[in-house]
Amino acid sequence: SDVCSSDLFFPDGTLRTEIAYRKGLRHGTAKFYYNTGHLFCEGRYKNGRQTGKWRYYKVTGEKLY
Repeated sequence: SDVCSSDLFFPDGTLRTEIAYRKGLRHGTAKFYYNTGHLFCEGRYKNGRQTGKWRYYKVTGEKLY
């Protein structure tokens, strides 16, 4: 498969982003986190562009929309 993932971290080691790439472009599932470790938003990319419905969360983890 030509899809790979990349994880980035805050300076303290807490996960910051999880993003899938294909041919150098964001493609597939993406998750972004607050520095508290709670999920900030999640969605999908297709050929480098956001696609579909994205979900956003409060810093407490409660879903916004």
